[in-house]
Amino acid sequence: MKITGIRAAAVDGHGEWILIQVLTSTAHTGLGEAFPVNPGCGAAACELVRWAEPFLLGEDPCNVSRIMERLYRHYTNRGAAHSMSLFRAVLAGVEIALWDLAGKALGAPLYKLFGGKFRDRVRLYADCHAGVTNTRVDIHRSAEEQGAYEPGAYANRARQLMAEGFTALKFDLQRLPSSMLDPFNRTLSNAEIRTAAAQLTAVREAAGPDVEIALDIMSAMDVPSAIRLGRALTHLNLLWMEEPVPPENLDALAQVAAQAGVPICTGENLYTLHQFEQLLLRRAAHIIEPDFQKTGLLEGKRIADLAHTHYVPVAPHCVSTPVGTMASVHLAAAIPNFLLLEFHEFDIPWWADLAEGGRSIIRNGGIDVPEAPGLGVELNLAEVRRHTLHGGLEG
Repeated sequence: MKITGIRAAAVDGHGEWILIQVLTSTAHTGLGEAFPVNPGCGAAACELVRWAEPFLLGEDPCNVSRIMERLYRHYTNRGAAHSMSLFRAVLAGVEIALWDLAGKALGAPLYKLFGGKFRDRVRLYADCHAGVTNTRVDIHRSAEEQGAYEPGAYANRARQLMAEGFTALKFDLQRLPSSMLDPFNRTLSNAEIRTAAAQLTAVREAAGPDVEIALDIMSAMDVPSAIRLGRALTHLNLLWMEEPVPPENLDALAQVAAQAGVPICTGENLYTLHQFEQLLLRRAAHIIEPDFQKTGLLEGKRIADLAHTHYVPVAPHCVSTPVGTMASVHLAAAIPNFLLLEFHEFDIPWWADLAEGGRSIIRNGGIDVPEAPGLGVELNLAEVRRHTLHGGLEG
């Protein structure tokens, strides 16, 4: 089997999903996915995929490490720090497609290529956003006007997702315009802390004591606000508080981790083993959340193994189509310190339709680890084309 070409499509979904297809001299094709780019950037991502094609042509796709090392060395040797994050995400998608091909060539599910599985089923947590999904918000009125941030709306959203079988939930911190003292600084007012506490208290009362609850801050706060908010929420037994401050300053994050009184989760904006090594050495996180559509699976496995030596669990970030989601499922099955995998796409009703037989992917808040060769998922190309903005896949 030799690689004969590579294709990419930017799909209108969570931002623009970047789907990648590696073609071969056999009937097999490999599917991969890069981390989604911001709206309007899909064409650039597809162009980067096309740039990689000459380095793949004629290669045996089972030589995943060799191919990826060649690509990384070629690109970084030409200095492209300004686009490194997009580049690494695109190459993560290429790598996933190569693993899909390697599994198909060997007749083995992907998890077997990473040492076998620790679990048959991967547990998901539901990213609930606020009290409503995007599809339920009247676009002519703000979410605040519709009561989306009322504690009762948060409680109702929790009950809705629990009824679908989820036993772990995550909500976003929303700085409401009515309570903001300054929309540009990162300092929370007493009113904002009180609002967040009321929202999460309603979730805890609705969910009961055994459902895990997490809060995503989205890098919005300064150090004292993160500490104050964490201490105000300690009685709720949160699973984690995510990305409380921007990720660039690990010393600031370590200060929050030491003083906030709740576990800190971070890592979705990091790409490399070296970055995670510094995060762990500085004890700046209790849980890490690498996104395997940014790191790739090889680097993702190395990151998880490093975290394992620090007794730190891994809860991968995931905002992907069924392709990227299933790639994350295989790696989650193959690492001992896996905790939970994110599912984010409740407000995209056709998400599951992107995959053949996709309606059966998620059951009772989890995904069964596939036993079919490769990723164990194939695209519904007709549905992909209905939402494609740039580029295109063959077949």
